[in-house]
Amino acid sequence: YGPKGAGALYVKNGLTLEGLMHGGNQENGYRAGTENTPYIVGMGQAAHLAVNGLDESSAGMARLRDRLLKQLVESIPGLEVNGGNAARLPNTLSLSFPHVGGSEILKRLPEICSSTGSACHSTGKIESATLTAMGKDLSQIAGTIRLSCGWYTSQDEIDRAASLLIDAWENLAGLP
Repeated sequence: YGPKGAGALYVKNGLTLEGLMHGGNQENGYRAGTENTPYIVGMGQAAHLAVNGLDESSAGMARLRDRLLKQLVESIPGLEVNGGNAARLPNTLSLSFPHVGGSEILKRLPEICSSTGSACHSTGKIESATLTAMGKDLSQIAGTIRLSCGWYTSQDEIDRAASLLIDAWENLAGLP
């Protein structure tokens, strides 16, 4: 939740990196250019808020994620949770919708910001090595959508997203 365009890089002792931009000695020679102090301060504040609210925010996001999952599983027979038995991020779901393409579902839902495939292949145009390694077949990979919630996501938004996703799936799968 820090400013877009700001970031941090942890460099392990003994690791040598080549500079990204040459011309100055800012950032210990890794990146030339004037440092963006307001963004650095914003990044620091975001890190501070994240650390101090991590347990509470993680628990809240997990409840929302599980609420969304429950509604979808109850309404979509054959819906699969990718990595469902593994330790997962509290805010993220990767789901394989049966009999339809994930990109087709998302085309019908412009108000939902999401992506298909795994994080590494969010365009859905390349077969996901991650999903393949998890034992997913091509139809499961094609039907995969990643959904996330955040600190400010409400239960009403989760319920609305579930309703929209269910309706889109039913329409595409040819169900009433």
